[in-house]
Amino acid sequence: MMRAEIADTIIQKKRRNIVLTDSSKFGQIFPSSIGDTSEISILLTDDAVPKDVVTHLQSKQVEVIIG
Repeated sequence: MMRAEIADTIIQKKRRNIVLTDSSKFGQIFPSSIGDTSEISILLTDDAVPKDVVTHLQSKQVEVIIG
């Protein structure tokens, strides 16, 4: 099983999913993804994250913590 598939399985079984990532990951295309944004409970990122990304995530009920 690929790492992304394992992570996907874990995400589906959790009540809350917390994602920690830096702003350089937004707007990029990667060969695989881990879950859908609707499955994120809390996102922790740096202050360079684009405002439209924050707005989109908040509209999906994701708590965005910038620090």
